Amino acid sequence: MKSSVLIVDDEGINVVELESILESDYTVYTAKNGREAISLVKEHLPDIILLDIIMPELNGYDVIKELKKTKTTQHIPVIFISGLDSRRDEEKGLELGAVDYITKPFSHMSVKLRVRNQIKLVEQSKEIREMENLAAQRAEAEASSKAKSAFLTKVSHEIRTPMNAIWGITGILMQDNSLSAEASEGLTRIHDACRMLHDIINEILDFTKIDADKLGIESDVNHIADLIKDSLQHISEPKTLELTYEHMPYGSILLVDDVDSNIYVAAGLLKPYGLQIDTAKSGQEAVEKIKKGNTYSIIFMDYMMPEMDGIETTKIIRAMGYKNPIAALTANAVMGQADMFLNNGFNELITKPIDIKRLELILYRYVRDMRFAQDDQCISQEAGQDAGQGTGQDAGQGTGQDAMPARLKELLDSSEIPCLDIKKGLKKFNSDALTYVNVLRSYIASVKSMISVIEEFSEEKIKEYTIAVHGIKGSSFDIYADKIGEKAKKLENAATQGDIEYIKTYNATLLALVQNLISDIEDMNLAINESKKSKECPDDKVLLRLLNACQECRLDEIEKAMAEIDYYTYTSDGGLVVFLQECVDILDFEQIENKLTDVLERGK
Repeated sequence: MKSSVLIVDDEGINVVELESILESDYTVYTAKNGREAISLVKEHLPDIILLDIIMPELNGYDVIKELKKTKTTQHIPVIFISGLDSRRDEEKGLELGAVDYITKPFSHMSVKLRVRNQIKLVEQSKEIREMENLAAQRAEAEASSKAKSAFLTKVSHEIRTPMNAIWGITGILMQDNSLSAEASEGLTRIHDACRMLHDIINEILDFTKIDADKLGIESDVNHIADLIKDSLQHISEPKTLELTYEHMPYGSILLVDDVDSNIYVAAGLLKPYGLQIDTAKSGQEAVEKIKKGNTYSIIFMDYMMPEMDGIETTKIIRAMGYKNPIAALTANAVMGQADMFLNNGFNELITKPIDIKRLELILYRYVRDMRFAQDDQCISQEAGQDAGQGTGQDAGQGTGQDAMPARLKELLDSSEIPCLDIKKGLKKFNSDALTYVNVLRSYIASVKSMISVIEEFSEEKIKEYTIAVHGIKGSSFDIYADKIGEKAKKLENAATQGDIEYIKTYNATLLALVQNLISDIEDMNLAINESKKSKECPDDKVLLRLLNACQECRLDEIEKAMAEIDYYTYTSDGGLVVFLQECVDILDFEQIENKLTDVLERGK
């Protein structure tokens, strides 16, 4: 599209001459007086104006003054063309905002060059204005998005906080078996209404994520018949939440929250576990408790607190050298929250209203299971003493099973795996060979899911790569595969700093080390399996115990049942035991429930 020029002169011969010079390169408009010029400028907004000074009624100076008053026309460059050749006339024109001055008679080439130069400046100015407009629009959109996110965060927190109290308190009261049927029904209705409100809030937040193109989508394979069956079961037989409430009087908890009702709810939910519960109503109070030397099995830390929020409090506590677990409590159900907390010193995240089943899993993981290895060792020693007294039990029901950890330890002691310090690993788990083998299996299951990300590294997927090498780093250090941990650590640092060349150079080395370690551990597992006795299939009784343990999410009973199953190799189980072990490794208890329900029903 051609640029446009407006020629303003009351002498027709000048207009004709200028038009003939410029019409081949530009769209040309013409005006014979000042008023017509102002009208045409408003109508066409030309890119440049050639303006005569001496004209009747409105002279050139009056016209430019008028144009400079209006925002839409004040930026249009004006070149004065006049027979006035005094320096004072030229200075006056420039003072009024003209960009150039041509005296009559004029050179055709001079006119062309001066107009061309100004058009270039006009085009550059347009580009700059467009960039500024885009930047302003982007800044406005980002500010709007941030404001919306802040609003949703605030709304989420403000609604969830009182809802957490209502939901939690009704949950506590519903534990009372002495309630009348009428009271129990009323509490159930309140509890259900809270759940509905919770779902509505989540749906509103999902719509916002869709609007911001930030909704995560997970793909999965589903069978229509199974979906219909599950839906009918939920309609006809609502599933009640069954918890074990295993007593853990040896465990200590610190609840940190500035809202009394939140502390009341959390303490009430924790009460059935027989834990020692301490509280702090601010971040500063929590810091003071740690300064005094107090330690806890786990700290539950609210995120949004005045003066010192949960992240700031946790950073201070971690800087003091405190290493025990800290779980974040937050009413903000905004995407990306988990990574934010895990990257700032937290071990877990629980959203409010508190999911009681998730709370129990966390308690088992960080309170009960830290004593699990010691308890198993004591049980094993007691069983060994009984066996020495000659109980006469068959292998697999006492002496035989109690001997299994000893055989495992012998195999581990005689095994040498590059990049893996088995002795340190066993020491970490109090020489409990069974637990250590299960940890190694879990390592394989976890790391295998990260290998594909490492293999398919690309600059566009740097975030996913960073998360994967971070996971490999931590998992490797946990089992004393320190060489792999160090390699992963360096690659994680490179990914964080955007050092793509370093990743491309050393990524294959990490991949090879990890794959070799997995292969070596799997070979060791094969050797362990070869040392076991064999039978056709696992007993239904032990499978039923495993099913019940999975339904109740009792990790100790799950591991005990799996240890009993793992005592043998099986010739006709159709891969059942391998499937069960893989599910246990990734804590997928629902898959175990479905599988065992089907197996046990077919066996009836």
